[in-house]
Amino acid sequence: MVFVANYSNNKLAIYRSQELVKNLESYKKENGAYPEKLEQLVPKYYRSVPTAKISAMGSFFYHSTADGNPMLFYVIYPPFYRNGYDFQSKEWKAFD
Repeated sequence: MVFVANYSNNKLAIYRSQELVKNLESYKKENGAYPEKLEQLVPKYYRSVPTAKISAMGSFFYHSTADGNPMLFYVIYPPFYRNGYDFQSKEWKAFD
Protein backbone atom coordinates (compact mmCIF):
# COMPACT_ATOMS: atom_id res chain seq x y z
CA MET A 1 0.00 0.00 0.00
CA VAL A 2 2.85 2.38 0.81
CA PHE A 3 4.42 1.77 -2.59
CA VAL A 4 1.13 2.46 -4.38
CA ALA A 5 0.67 5.71 -2.47
CA ASN A 6 4.25 6.78 -3.19
CA TYR A 7 3.88 5.89 -6.89
CA SER A 8 0.65 7.90 -7.14
CA ASN A 9 2.19 10.85 -5.32
CA ASN A 10 5.21 10.80 -7.63
CA LYS A 11 2.96 10.80 -10.71
CA LEU A 12 1.12 13.81 -9.25
CA ALA A 13 4.46 15.53 -8.55
CA ILE A 14 5.58 15.03 -12.16
CA TYR A 15 2.39 16.63 -13.47
CA ARG A 16 2.49 19.52 -10.99
CA SER A 17 6.20 20.17 -11.50
CA GLN A 18 5.82 20.38 -15.28
CA GLU A 19 3.02 22.92 -14.83
CA LEU A 20 5.13 24.85 -12.31
CA VAL A 21 8.13 25.02 -14.64
CA LYS A 22 5.86 26.28 -17.44
CA ASN A 23 4.53 29.03 -15.16
CA LEU A 24 8.02 29.95 -13.95
CA GLU A 25 9.14 30.31 -17.56
CA SER A 26 6.08 32.49 -18.30
CA TYR A 27 6.90 34.64 -15.28
CA LYS A 28 10.46 35.08 -16.56
CA LYS A 29 9.25 36.00 -20.04
CA GLU A 30 6.90 38.64 -18.61
CA ASN A 31 9.26 40.04 -15.95
CA GLY A 32 12.75 39.50 -17.37
CA ALA A 33 13.85 37.22 -14.52
CA TYR A 34 12.66 34.24 -12.51
CA PRO A 35 10.87 35.03 -9.25
CA GLU A 36 12.84 34.99 -6.02
CA LYS A 37 10.11 32.94 -4.32
CA LEU A 38 7.20 30.78 -5.48
CA GLU A 39 4.87 33.12 -3.60
CA GLN A 40 5.40 35.63 -6.42
CA LEU A 41 3.36 33.34 -8.70
CA VAL A 42 0.29 34.02 -6.52
CA PRO A 43 -2.37 35.14 -7.50
CA LYS A 44 -1.70 35.37 -11.25
CA TYR A 45 -0.74 31.71 -11.81
CA TYR A 46 -2.00 30.00 -8.63
CA ARG A 47 -4.44 30.69 -5.80
CA SER A 48 -1.78 29.48 -3.36
CA VAL A 49 1.75 28.12 -3.59
CA PRO A 50 1.53 24.66 -5.17
CA THR A 51 2.69 21.48 -3.48
CA ALA A 52 4.33 18.61 -5.31
CA LYS A 53 2.49 15.82 -3.50
CA ILE A 54 -0.21 14.98 -1.02
CA SER A 55 2.17 13.82 1.71
CA ALA A 56 4.36 14.99 4.57
CA MET A 57 7.32 15.54 2.21
CA GLY A 58 5.21 16.99 -0.57
CA SER A 59 6.63 20.48 -0.90
CA PHE A 60 8.47 21.98 -3.80
CA PHE A 61 11.84 23.46 -2.83
CA TYR A 62 12.78 26.53 -4.82
CA HIS A 63 15.39 29.22 -4.47
CA SER A 64 16.96 31.75 -6.75
CA THR A 65 20.71 31.79 -7.23
CA ALA A 66 23.24 34.55 -7.77
CA ASP A 67 23.60 33.63 -11.46
CA GLY A 68 19.84 33.94 -12.07
CA ASN A 69 19.46 30.19 -12.61
CA PRO A 70 17.09 29.03 -9.83
CA MET A 71 16.79 25.55 -8.37
CA LEU A 72 13.49 23.65 -8.20
CA PHE A 73 13.19 20.17 -6.76
CA TYR A 74 10.96 17.81 -4.81
CA VAL A 75 11.58 14.62 -2.84
CA ILE A 76 10.92 11.40 -4.76
CA TYR A 77 11.80 8.92 -1.99
CA PRO A 78 12.35 10.23 1.52
CA PRO A 79 14.61 11.28 2.95
CA PHE A 80 17.09 12.25 0.24
CA TYR A 81 16.31 11.09 -3.30
CA ARG A 82 15.16 14.20 -5.20
CA ASN A 83 14.14 15.23 -8.69
CA GLY A 84 15.35 18.69 -9.72
CA TYR A 85 14.90 20.96 -12.70
CA ASP A 86 17.89 22.70 -14.28
CA PHE A 87 16.58 25.94 -15.76
CA GLN A 88 19.73 26.43 -17.81
CA SER A 89 19.67 23.08 -19.65
CA LYS A 90 15.86 22.77 -19.37
CA GLU A 91 16.23 19.21 -18.04
CA TRP A 92 15.12 17.21 -15.01
CA LYS A 93 17.88 15.49 -13.05
CA ALA A 94 17.84 13.09 -10.11
CA PHE A 95 19.81 14.02 -6.97
CA ASP A 96 20.56 11.95 -3.89
